[in-house]
Amino acid sequence: MYLASLREETKDKVDGYKFIHTKAELDRIVVDNINSNKVVIRQDFAHEYFTPSGLAAYIEEVRRINFNIIIELDMSDEIITRDKLITQISECRNTSELMMLLGAHEKEFMDTLKYLVEQDNAGFKQMLEYSNQVSRLQSVIEGLQAELAREIIQYKLNYQIS
Repeated sequence: MYLASLREETKDKVDGYKFIHTKAELDRIVVDNINSNKVVIRQDFAHEYFTPSGLAAYIEEVRRINFNIIIELDMSDEIITRDKLITQISECRNTSELMMLLGAHEKEFMDTLKYLVEQDNAGFKQMLEYSNQVSRLQSVIEGLQAELAREIIQYKLNYQIS
């Protein structure tokens, strides 16, 4: 078992953890380890080397690269996830609470803010695409209605003449 942490505690040594202190060491273990192993990532390590979305993406990549490695997050030191931070932001009642949250979790806050802006922009772009599709389909419908009207008139003329 491995423990990704910036600090070594006696309790962890007694528990038999092998320590990982840098992201390079973590990457090496992920790539080179062919045995089934567990890696626990502590909050201090995650905060130093990852943003919340970066950590989630890294865990997904680890699953793809080496299915023998199991990554767990040590929740004893609470790791703030993007969803939890979004919830905390939405619960802020005033700017001072928002600023306190920013001060406490600056890196995570900025990552979450960028994510929300990207999602909003993606939603706006999607809405523009849908609007363009609706306009195009309205033009097609109008053209087909005009063609149908011409066909009906032609049919009536042919039917009355015959």
